[in-house]
Amino acid sequence: EEKRFVRKLDRRILPITCLLYLFAYLDRTNLGNARLQGLAEENLGGDPTGKLFDWVNSAFFFSYIICQVPATITSKLFPPSYWIAAAAVGWGTCSTLMATTFNFGSLIAARIGLGVFEAGFGPAIPLYFSFFYTRTEMGLRRHTGLVLQRSRVRSVASSRSVCSKWGTDRISL
Repeated sequence: EEKRFVRKLDRRILPITCLLYLFAYLDRTNLGNARLQGLAEENLGGDPTGKLFDWVNSAFFFSYIICQVPATITSKLFPPSYWIAAAAVGWGTCSTLMATTFNFGSLIAARIGLGVFEAGFGPAIPLYFSFFYTRTEMGLRRHTGLVLQRSRVRSVASSRSVCSKWGTDRISL
């Protein structure tokens, strides 16, 4: 009966966390796709050297690293379901706002916000798993979730490369 209960938890928890990991990965990497679609010309004033793009890309990682420890400590003060939901809504909002940016400063602000909210998401998932699974079960679920998430990302990436081979999107290198 316990195995059946654990499988039921797996069916409810793992798909949602895998989907959230997929969205987090796509939000981190969508800047590269935006660059291929003309971000440097539209928002960065041409950026012939690529340094502005490098700063925009690095802004996410700076804020992610700086906010990782405070977010881990703060995540223990709130229920994980609320914390994870707030982080997902926050990074979704920042990712959406990246589409509305018009210059270097607004793009940096959106990337910093994305890093802050994604830093809150990372440590909350193992904490959330710890409420439902034992230590040995948690390791297996974490690994399974990451494998499923990576396979979905590969399918998205391969569909992107197929579209570019068909010439359906504009790529300017």
